[in-house]
Amino acid sequence: MKNISSTILLLFTILAVFPQDDDLFLCKYTPTASGANIVFSKKKDAFKLSIPGQIVKPAKLEKTPDPNQHFFDVDGMTLQLSLVPLPESVPKTWHLNSLTLDQQKEILLGYVDYEMDYLKNELKVPYTSLTQKGTTINGKVFIAWMFEQPKIKNVANPVIGQLYVAAICYHQVLTINTPLFDKPDYRDKASKLAVDISGTLKFYELP
Repeated sequence: MKNISSTILLLFTILAVFPQDDDLFLCKYTPTASGANIVFSKKKDAFKLSIPGQIVKPAKLEKTPDPNQHFFDVDGMTLQLSLVPLPESVPKTWHLNSLTLDQQKEILLGYVDYEMDYLKNELKVPYTSLTQKGTTINGKVFIAWMFEQPKIKNVANPVIGQLYVAAICYHQVLTINTPLFDKPDYRDKASKLAVDISGTLKFYELP
């Protein structure tokens, strides 16, 4: 499997701008006949995602990523799963384990605005064609957004955009991210992968 460090530099998960939680969710990868299961757990809280694919493996990296970021190679596509602590602006009267659909949507839309503002004003990435869409799956709100970005010169097969899908998992925002490349049907394949993964999100308690 090829090294994807140059791609990862373009994933732009903005973890540093949120307060970090020292008590991290542990991530467990288990290959299956149809892809892989990814379980995040902390104390008794746990949630699981399934990544469909013929070959799903942890990506080989030159540098160790932030412990909240997890990278996978899915049939040749790069996938990132990230956990970002909820912003401090969330009202303290809101119960994080029983947020209403409207509350989930408000938090996620604010998260998207914050990330895109950071991308534009701090990282100086002149993105274009930003689109976003919300949907509800099994009582959870998901926000998907996509944008285009300038190609980096002198890079073979440069990234031309990013696709994200985010949902609230306990006191974290789970973000599914994949870079977009200028290949036939690549955007449709990336969108389908993110949607398929989102539909597998399940919560449970550990014994």
